[in-house]
Amino acid sequence: IFFHLVLHYLDLTQDFSPFMSDVVRRFSMDAEASIPTWFTQILLFVAAQCFAYIAYQLFRKKKEDRWYWILLSVLALYMSIDEGAELHELLIAPTQSALGISEGIFFFAWIIPVLIAVALLTLLFARFFFRLDKRTRILLSLSALLFLLGAIGVEMISGSYWESQDFAYDFMYRIFNAVEEGLENTGIILLLFVLFDRIGVAR
Repeated sequence: IFFHLVLHYLDLTQDFSPFMSDVVRRFSMDAEASIPTWFTQILLFVAAQCFAYIAYQLFRKKKEDRWYWILLSVLALYMSIDEGAELHELLIAPTQSALGISEGIFFFAWIIPVLIAVALLTLLFARFFFRLDKRTRILLSLSALLFLLGAIGVEMISGSYWESQDFAYDFMYRIFNAVEEGLENTGIILLLFVLFDRIGVAR
């Protein structure tokens, strides 16, 4: 976050060479090919491995809910891939076209189908979730809240702002990038804390 904000501020206020501007992009939290994106991919990949390990232990003991943990591992792996490949952005143009969206909080229109997917997954995992112990439920809820607040909540604000500023990459937009990705990463790190704790239980 620090390097993202400082380097983008300098890039906007100083006469950087093309090489230095490329360096800035490598530390940008909004760029696909960047160190922050790699960091988030690694966090999600580790989460996928943790989910898979818990599922493996539960399969050995033939415990219920093991398939839920497998599905969570697959979802985390997909999110890790999506973080770098930005697959969700393929939904923007068709959703904008289908719903006639050209501005507002749903300008990044991928948010709409993803919100539907989140609602369906919430229903799918509801019974599994309430079978978990209270401490795990609270921490997982906080983790999900932080992640979704960044990935969807701040994204809605930043998309509307970006469109209203005629797609200018100004410093305010870069602040939105930092808040969004910072909340996402905080949510994932909290998730890893819960999973490392759960691995001890799974053993």
